[in-house]
Amino acid sequence: PNSIYNLTRLEDLRLENNYIGGSILPDLGKLKKLVRLTLDLNVFRGQIPTSFGKLTDLKTLSLAGNYMNGPLPRELRNSIHMKTLNLHDNSFQGTIPSEYGTMRNLTELDLAYNQLTGPIP
Repeated sequence: PNSIYNLTRLEDLRLENNYIGGSILPDLGKLKKLVRLTLDLNVFRGQIPTSFGKLTDLKTLSLAGNYMNGPLPRELRNSIHMKTLNLHDNSFQGTIPSEYGTMRNLTELDLAYNQLTGPIP
């Protein structure tokens, strides 16, 4: 529901292993205090919203096991506290953005089972 975007102090949103679908709405980027966003094992489609780059406190983003596609957004580099980026088992295409190589706090990067090409940054 749209009312979730009023939870401006929300730090942890976990909705994994449901049947939630459609596109991930860019309005999730309004939840500036989010530290963990876990939407694994749903039926989300489409691209990762570029507004996720506004989630500068985000430490964990996990969208594994959905039907996401398109390029990986460069804007995620703005999440300077990111430790875990788990995007495996989707249909992302293109290259891994070179900006991901500058995410100094990243300790886990899982991009397996996608359609990525090119060099590892």
